Amino acid sequence: MATVGCTRGATQFLRAVIIRSPLMRTLAREGMTMLVVTHEMGFAREVADRVCFLHGGLIIEEGSAQQVLCSPREPRTREFLRHVLTNRMETTDDSAGANNDGHAHGATA
Repeated sequence: MATVGCTRGATQFLRAVIIRSPLMRTLAREGMTMLVVTHEMGFAREVADRVCFLHGGLIIEEGSAQQVLCSPREPRTREFLRHVLTNRMETTDDSAGANNDGHAHGATA
C-alpha cells in the first residue's frame, strides 16, 4: 500500500513529481492498492475506486468517486468541492484549494 499526503508546503512538489507523473496512474491501472490523500479532485476522480471525504478528522462522506465528487450528499462535501473548483478556475496559485479553516480535508483513492 502506498500513502501520499498533500499539505500546503508540499503541494507544488507533489503535483509535479507524483500527481502529474504517469507513475500513480500506471500503478492504479495495474491494480496497486493505494491510499492517497489529496486536494487534486481531478486526479482522485480519475484513479479512485472509492473516495472518503474527511472533515475535522472524521469521514463524513464515502462512496464511489463518481458519487462523492459529482453528486455529493453531504453539505460540507458540496461546499468544499465548490470552493476547490472555484479557486482552481480563478487562480493558478499552488495554494488553490487549500482550506484555511484549520481542518484536514481530502479524498482518498
